[in-house]
Amino acid sequence: MSRFEGVCACCDQCGGEIYCGEEYYRINGENVCEDCFVDYARILLRPFLLGGEG
Repeated sequence: MSRFEGVCACCDQCGGEIYCGEEYYRINGENVCEDCFVDYARILLRPFLLGGEG
């Protein structure tokens, strides 16, 4: 029997299932799986990105 049993949540980014026992992020009321975290952070922090053509 696996340590991950049953779906506990869904990722709000990809719609994938998050199983009980899996780690995931809860950010501003959204569930974000490990696979989506970097892209989510990039989108969330885009307003703070500096540089480029100047």
